[in-house]
Amino acid sequence: MQQTITQKTQELSVANQRLQQEISERKLIATKLNSFTQQVDTIFESLPDIVLIINEEKNIQIAPTKAISWNVDDTNLLDLMIQEFFHEDTEETWFALARQVLETQETTNFDYSLRINEQEIWFSAKISPFTESSVVWVARDITARQQAEEALRESEERYRELFEKSADGIVFTDIEGRFLNCNASYQRMLGYSLLELQQKTFSEITPSKWHSMEAEIVEKQIIAKGYTDTYKKEYIRKDGTVFPIEISAYCQKNQAGQPERMWAIVRDISDAVAAATQRQLAEQETHLLLSTTQAITHAGDIKSALGSILGLICQYIGWDFAEAWIPAADGTLKYTTHWCKTPHEPSFTTKDKSFICDSRLRSDFGAVRLNSESLPHVEADSRLSRQYFNTFEAFRQASETFAFAPGVGLPGRIWSSKQPEWMGDIADTTDPIFYRTQLAINAGLRAGFGVPIVDNNQVLAVMVFFKCSPSVRQWRVVELVSAIAAQLSALIGRKQAEQALQASQRRYQTLIEASPVFIFHADASGNCVYANQRMSELLGISVEESLNSGWASSLHPDDRDRIFTQWSETVAAKEPFKSEYRFLRPDGKVTWVIGQGLPEKGPDGEVIGYIGTITDISDRKQAEAALRDSEQRYRMLFESMD
Repeated sequence: MQQTITQKTQELSVANQRLQQEISERKLIATKLNSFTQQVDTIFESLPDIVLIINEEKNIQIAPTKAISWNVDDTNLLDLMIQEFFHEDTEETWFALARQVLETQETTNFDYSLRINEQEIWFSAKISPFTESSVVWVARDITARQQAEEALRESEERYRELFEKSADGIVFTDIEGRFLNCNASYQRMLGYSLLELQQKTFSEITPSKWHSMEAEIVEKQIIAKGYTDTYKKEYIRKDGTVFPIEISAYCQKNQAGQPERMWAIVRDISDAVAAATQRQLAEQETHLLLSTTQAITHAGDIKSALGSILGLICQYIGWDFAEAWIPAADGTLKYTTHWCKTPHEPSFTTKDKSFICDSRLRSDFGAVRLNSESLPHVEADSRLSRQYFNTFEAFRQASETFAFAPGVGLPGRIWSSKQPEWMGDIADTTDPIFYRTQLAINAGLRAGFGVPIVDNNQVLAVMVFFKCSPSVRQWRVVELVSAIAAQLSALIGRKQAEQALQASQRRYQTLIEASPVFIFHADASGNCVYANQRMSELLGISVEESLNSGWASSLHPDDRDRIFTQWSETVAAKEPFKSEYRFLRPDGKVTWVIGQGLPEKGPDGEVIGYIGTITDISDRKQAEAALRDSEQRYRMLFESMD
């Protein structure tokens, strides 16, 4: 009996030791679980999106993302969004979306905006099934995208208005001369419809005596230089009558730099004797508008664009010096860039398309680079040229030290009033009307005027122009420059929005690459379109090797068929993908993971791919295995005691 008691005591002691060991192992598992929870919380805190969990009882849980502390004008956006869920005007609509997702078990998107004072913040929400009775509402700020799209729409409307309402014909052809598109003026000019023209080439509506000349122009000017000098020829109308036209043609190249198509501005000059001057001005202004628009569109930044625009306008109106002032963060106008005309600067005419200075004279911001090395070599009056540059350079350097408050000085008054202003003779102007009177006189500048660039009642920039002789107010010049400023305001606003959007996209891409989570984007066939660096580290292969079907080579052979089958079934059902499986790295290491992805659907509702994450659950799997072993040992122990 005593021997039996001793034996049982020893067995209980061993069992107790094992129990203590298992308790320690469970504590370790709990510690790891707590660490994983903290990592998840850290990931949530770094997310820029608002994430809400909404159930059928209209209870809302807030995920602890970075957006919790998002304030605009001292108003918390998250609080404002929660209020909208229970506002009488929006409550039914917003919760109806959640009910719809629960009923259909399909993700839906919803764009909406929140207004704070005069500012409108736009969001794009993706609402997805979360549990059987709740959905997850992920809202992302798309204000910059909305503004860029709105600015683009306004710009395109202006382009369409210019295209359709232009008195001149505007026509587009392929590089072989086959018609692609043209405006109504061009169709009326020839008597053909657009469909009829699209069956022809420009040679077919041109008398044969002009064919050889035009072929040479296409080869030596359009293809070689990218544009033609304005030239004259004749057209044949649909009724057979021949009439004279004046044409300026341009070449558009593809990304490879190869000629792709041509476009031209065509004018009927049958009444040229009576209206030659007016038509010439209209054509030049059309070129100016197109050129300034292109300068904004293709410029790398606002400073570069303004520098080019100042040069284009100065050369067209025949003025000598221009500068741009932009509102700064400290509430003043700061000198940004300038342009000045050399004594030998070509004029802006239809016979000379050299709209901007020689590139050797231009700085990175589109302004003339003023130094002795960059002066053109003109033997006849090189001393005059050097003196001309030096006086403008002194004026520029001094102007860079000025900063104008609203209502102060010429730029400040234009900023404040949002209206153009003219100075006929700077010599008769004193402080506080113009604080740089003596500097301007020393530079030989006598007349000046300024025009604001305004978008949504906000001044984006102030352009100021100077001339070396006194000048009475030229209404046509002011109206033309004001029209250009109005045309450019939306384009500048759009470029600012685009730059903000690009910066946001770069930040988002950086976040994805820096994320500790394994992130992937695959098409419906399971081919990997994108994987971040963490994904590559998990698989033990490079990012490039993991793309397309390369990732599948890392699937554990015992899991491969199951995962492929499950993927196909999930795509067919248009449901979220979720599965646990193993990866086998090239070095032999086996890693347990859980893969989760949400379907990405096309316009027709079909699944075109999945975006998701892969989480390493090896520690959990090891803990579960250890727990199963421990429970089995307990059962065996107690069974033996019985």
